[in-house]
Amino acid sequence: MFEVLVSHAETAVATVIPDNATQALSDDELMAGVRTLERARTLLDAAEGALLTELEARGTTDRVTGLRTAGWVSNTCGGPRSKATARIKVARQLRETLHDTQAALAAGTITFDHARVLTDAANPRIAHQFAGPVERALLELAPLATFRRWCDEVHRVANQLDLDGGHDPRTDLDNNRLTISRMLDGVADISGRLVGLDAESVRQAVDRVADEIAERYRRDAETTNGDTTIPTRPTLRALALVELIRRANAAGDPGTVGPSPEITLTINTDDITPDGTIRHAAAPDGTPIPANVIADLGCDLALHPIILNNLGIPLDLGRTVRTATPHQRRALAARDGGCVFPGCDAHPARCHAHHVDHWIAQLGNTDVHRMVLLCPHHHGVIHRHGWHLDLDDNSWAIITTPNGTTLHGQRHHTTRAGPAPPHAA
Repeated sequence: MFEVLVSHAETAVATVIPDNATQALSDDELMAGVRTLERARTLLDAAEGALLTELEARGTTDRVTGLRTAGWVSNTCGGPRSKATARIKVARQLRETLHDTQAALAAGTITFDHARVLTDAANPRIAHQFAGPVERALLELAPLATFRRWCDEVHRVANQLDLDGGHDPRTDLDNNRLTISRMLDGVADISGRLVGLDAESVRQAVDRVADEIAERYRRDAETTNGDTTIPTRPTLRALALVELIRRANAAGDPGTVGPSPEITLTINTDDITPDGTIRHAAAPDGTPIPANVIADLGCDLALHPIILNNLGIPLDLGRTVRTATPHQRRALAARDGGCVFPGCDAHPARCHAHHVDHWIAQLGNTDVHRMVLLCPHHHGVIHRHGWHLDLDDNSWAIITTPNGTTLHGQRHHTTRAGPAPPHAA
C-alpha cells in the first residue's frame, strides 16, 4: 500500500521537475510545481499524522521495539524527535476533538501549520466550544486571509471563548523551546521556538545587533577594498546571538571584557607537540574538538585543560589560562584606545585582549607589548584562516588580509599616519 504511495510521489516529482532540470522550467511551471508539491506535502502530513496517532494509541512501537512512537520515528527515520512529537500531539487532538480540521487537512484545503495553530488554541477548557461552528468558520477564513492575520483571528476567538481569563497559547511556558545538538567538527545545530513577548524581545535584540555587525562588515569592506564581504542576514543573526551572549557573560565584571566561559578540554600527552602545540583535544563527554577550534582558544577565555596519559588517566587537572589583568587592560586601553582594526569604533570596554603570540599554540606570554585590543568581531576576523596580525617595534598593529594586502592598525580610532605597510610576499 505505502510503496504505491511512494511510487506515486516519485512520479509526481519527476513530472514536476523532469530530470531535476529546474533551470529549463518557465516561470509558470516553477510556480505550478511549488503549488503541486505543497499540496502533496499537506496530504502526506495528514496521512503521517493519522498513522502516528494510531501507533501511539496502540503502543505498538513501545511493545515491539521498546521505544515510544516519537523516539522510534527519530531512531528509524533519522529526523528530530521533537518533530514527531509535535505531529502526534496535533493528530491526536484532531482525531479526538477537531474533526472538521482533520477532514480539511486530509482534503488538502489547509496545511499542517493551520492545524497546529487550531490545536494549540483549542485548550481543554474551550475545546468543546471551539469544535463545530467556530472551528468551521475559522477553516473557511483560512484560504482568504494571510497566515499571520488568520492566526491573530484564531487567538482572538480563543480568548473570547476562554472564561478563565483568555488563554493565549503564546504565553504557555512549554511553547518556549530550545534544542542544541552537537554535530561533528565543532558544529552545534541550534533550533527553537519562542512565543509572545519573549519572541518579540529576542527578535528585536538579535536584529538590532545584527544591524551593528552588518555595519562593521560594511566599513571593513571599504577599508580592505573588498577583502571582507557582508554576510547574509541569517549569518548576521547567528553572529548577533553569539555577541548578545558574550555581552551577557561580560556583564557585571568591570575587570574583564568579552566571553569568559569556563571551558574544559581533555588532552592526551601524545597529542602535545614538543613546542606545546595541541594537535587534538576533546570535550569532557568525548566530543572531538577540531584543531582549528583549538587554535582559536586562549585569549579571553577561562580554559581548564585536563592532561591525560596514554591510559586516559588524568595527570594534570590544569589551570585557568592567563588572561590580561585589570592593570594590563588599563595599559592597553591607554595605549590602543579601543579596537586596533582600522575603521572600528569599539570602545576599550568592549574589546578583548588579543595575544599576538598565541597563548596555546605559540606559548605566548601575557605581556602588554605583545598584546592588542580587538573588539569581538575583529578578534574573530584575525583568527580566521589567512588573516594575520603582528606588531612593529612600537607595538602598532600591522594586519595582513588573505590576499596579501597589509593595513596599518589604529590607536584611539585613528589609523597610523604615513605610507601603507609593504605588501606581503
